[in-house]
Amino acid sequence: MKLARNLAKSAKAAGICKDWHDRLRDQNDIAGMLAMYVKGIDFCMEHDWPDLETLRREFAGDPFVSDHGIFIDKKEVKVENRAMTVLLGASEAAIRQNGWSVGEIYVRHNSVAKLAVSGNSYTVLDVYDKSVVRIIATGNAKVIVKNHNNCTIDVEHEPAAVVKINNQII
Repeated sequence: MKLARNLAKSAKAAGICKDWHDRLRDQNDIAGMLAMYVKGIDFCMEHDWPDLETLRREFAGDPFVSDHGIFIDKKEVKVENRAMTVLLGASEAAIRQNGWSVGEIYVRHNSVAKLAVSGNSYTVLDVYDKSVVRIIATGNAKVIVKNHNNCTIDVEHEPAAVVKINNQII
């Protein structure tokens, strides 16, 4: 598949390892590429790879993208208790983590997220670029925020809830 070969080439330029380069190059469907994106999310976030224009051009209209918890320029997204959520471009989402759920959330580019956590949920949130996040934490919820670019983060929480922000300016 031409798209997979082009993505593998750009990933190689960004420093992807040989094994992942070869696996990406040999993908023959969008679902397989998206699964690799989610599994290799740390590399993708660290290198802002693929770039936003490529994401918009190649993936924004594909229904498999949202199925994998990846939202590109989507408005009015509502997510509850997903293990992985990725907001890219200018997405806007209301995200809930409650009960005993565990979730990873990545907010990138100009996205806006309203995160409501409650119960005994545990959430790790990575925020990049010019993103804006509002967190409301209740119950015994715990949120670890990795703020990579001094993004806007507004927090409101009850005494038993924990929200810890680590500024990781890159």
